[in-house]
Amino acid sequence: MGYNKVKLKLLLQKKILSESEYVHVLVLIRKELEILKDNNSTDYSKFDHLKLFCDWTLHMVIDRSATGSFLIESINKTLNDVKHSRTEDVIKKVSSSLIRKFSDQMKNFLEKNSLPTDIVDDDRYWRDLLRNILEIISQNPVILKPKHEANVKGAPLKEGMWAREVSIVKINFDKLAGKASISDKETYCLMVLTSDSTKLVIPITPVIKS
Repeated sequence: MGYNKVKLKLLLQKKILSESEYVHVLVLIRKELEILKDNNSTDYSKFDHLKLFCDWTLHMVIDRSATGSFLIESINKTLNDVKHSRTEDVIKKVSSSLIRKFSDQMKNFLEKNSLPTDIVDDDRYWRDLLRNILEIISQNPVILKPKHEANVKGAPLKEGMWAREVSIVKINFDKLAGKASISDKETYCLMVLTSDSTKLVIPITPVIKS
């Protein structure tokens, strides 16, 4: 087992990590993915969304990533699919569109490298990982590449309106939605900036593995 994997194993065995340790986990995973790329491994393409999240933790803006554009396309499609759905269904499906591949690919990566998977499999550990990752990447936008714009422009949310940028924000969603609430609790949300400058804000539910 190489150095990066040994370090990963030691970190993952702790299960509950600090924010800086979660960053370290993703940095080490990214290094292993770069090795796959350098070796022209066919496995590299299987971890595109995992690499996106690794990059997302390290960069203030993601604007040159094809996978980032594909994520925006996926969210745009999901928003189209749930136009007439209940709020609970919108939250669940948008959360899944944002996180599902990241979760699946991380588990696949850990399994392939004989590393502990509790951090993904155990709901308590997964929630802690997700909370920390969302905090780390908050306010860092993913921007649609111009050459991918036609893909979402052809499937507008309404005339002249399609997703162009996404980011994570932490806000009091109940107050934003105009609900009477005495709670000051903030929630991690996905903010979608559209082509007509509309901002759509959708809470991210932590229960997204099932």
